[in-house]
Amino acid sequence: MMMNCRELAEIVARGGELSLRQRLALRLHLRLCPPCRDYAEQIDKLGEVACDAVEADMSRDCCQETVRRLENSILTECGLAEEPVKKR
Repeated sequence: MMMNCRELAEIVARGGELSLRQRLALRLHLRLCPPCRDYAEQIDKLGEVACDAVEADMSRDCCQETVRRLENSILTECGLAEEPVKKR
């Protein structure tokens, strides 16, 4: 069964170990869906930024809030957010 965009977004955001079936479905979907490829790349970059911020002594609460806001913005841009972020 083909994974849809929402399923992919949930799996990528959740992280962790994937079954062989999930990994194959994720890879296939990423090959066929440019917006989800972009989303996955942005989530990877977001993780790197979050790690860098923690290493630079940013407070844990501030870092988590920043990650949450960035992730919600990415989901909104991809049309996958539950509640779209209001643009300023």
